[in-house]
Amino acid sequence: MKRKLKYFDLLNELNAGKIHQVYFLTEEESFLKDKAFELLQKKIVSKKYEDFNFSVFFGEEAKSIQILEALRTPPILSEKKLVILRNFHALHISDKNKIINYVEHPIRESVLVIETGKVNFRTGIYANLLKKVQTYYFYHPYNENDAAQFLLTEARKNNKLFSRDALKLMVDYIGLNYQELNNELQKLLLFLSDKNRIKIDDINKCIGIYKENSIYELQSALAKRDIKISIKILENLIANGYQPVLIIIMLTRFFKTLWKITILRYQNKQNVREIESNLTGFYQAQDLINKALKFQINDFPKIFHILLDTDHQLKSVSIKKKIILELMIYKICRNV
Repeated sequence: MKRKLKYFDLLNELNAGKIHQVYFLTEEESFLKDKAFELLQKKIVSKKYEDFNFSVFFGEEAKSIQILEALRTPPILSEKKLVILRNFHALHISDKNKIINYVEHPIRESVLVIETGKVNFRTGIYANLLKKVQTYYFYHPYNENDAAQFLLTEARKNNKLFSRDALKLMVDYIGLNYQELNNELQKLLLFLSDKNRIKIDDINKCIGIYKENSIYELQSALAKRDIKISIKILENLIANGYQPVLIIIMLTRFFKTLWKITILRYQNKQNVREIESNLTGFYQAQDLINKALKFQINDFPKIFHILLDTDHQLKSVSIKKKIILELMIYKICRNV
């Protein structure tokens, strides 16, 4: 099966100087689509002559005659011109067919970018378009690896490098959302000024994720079932503004990962190397595997029940949140 190309594939092609005559950008990740449009414009059209060689049309209001006229008009003082057609799915069916006819014999001096949201590729116009045009799928980030790749790529553009721990913290804390990741990264870039390496302390000072102890230390202490250390770390997290609901989210994500590893180990009978290959979206796979070895597969339903019950109590019970979380730690360490 042919691999689906994504934003980073388009980025690599453009950086290598490879330009197609027709592009098809699809799916729903609008932030990366906007970045792709900017990159294509920068690579194809000279800013000095962009008024003559760059056009954008929207399917809701455009007609194929306008789009085709823009494509067939020769570029001025430039090798190529760029025409972007957004919301292709909103074009009238007769206009869509005329665009499909064009892509079979595109004009060498013009680059056409067709964009849609999520569409059905199994039949009709989109199945036909998929066969004829270089297609890129703009998905929301699938996993931590996608989000990390985005941060690393954007940081490198600004001559910055992430430490491994800082990158993991950014992804885990902010989550799988390119727009939010970019917003927080822009804050960091302003904060860092002349520094070229992003460390955990920089994230703490700029974004305010945590101080003194980290959620990862709490995860490690819970994996060892060390109540004393777990309680101490919890107190530091709460004292420094770490939200209880975020603690539950991060612990749930952590134990889901250990559960996945345990299933691969016991039910699928996979060895360490095979398990590592199934953890491509995670960092420090070996460390996670070592932590998972401390649990049996039947432990996880109990842990998830404890976490779910704690979440309900945090939202509905008047007891101090610190006490609720301390009870959660005691139950995980003693009852599992």
